[in-house]
Amino acid sequence: MSSYSTSRERTTFQPQQPGTDDIALLGAPLVLLVSIGMLALKLPPDVVLPALAMMSTLFALVSGLVAWRAQGRVKSGAELAAGIFAFGAVAACILGDPDQAALFLK
Repeated sequence: MSSYSTSRERTTFQPQQPGTDDIALLGAPLVLLVSIGMLALKLPPDVVLPALAMMSTLFALVSGLVAWRAQGRVKSGAELAAGIFAFGAVAACILGDPDQAALFLK
């Protein structure tokens, strides 16, 4: 159903109710920022980005599985969260050094 309703007299806009899209839009970046902070405090500086890439990939996988199994508004929110986490993982991979990731896994 559209957010707009039309009648013979005029067209009106009915805003959608806040849903899980808003939660995913705010919650996923917040989880990434908290993860960066925790990793920065606990790990040596050279391995923060590889660890963030691995953790964000795991978060994207879990969010993607939730989106795959869910329906309706939960599905769209989980898809959005999975995309945000995947973007964070790719950004961390681009900025990080692959040699440090190999050392991190040893």
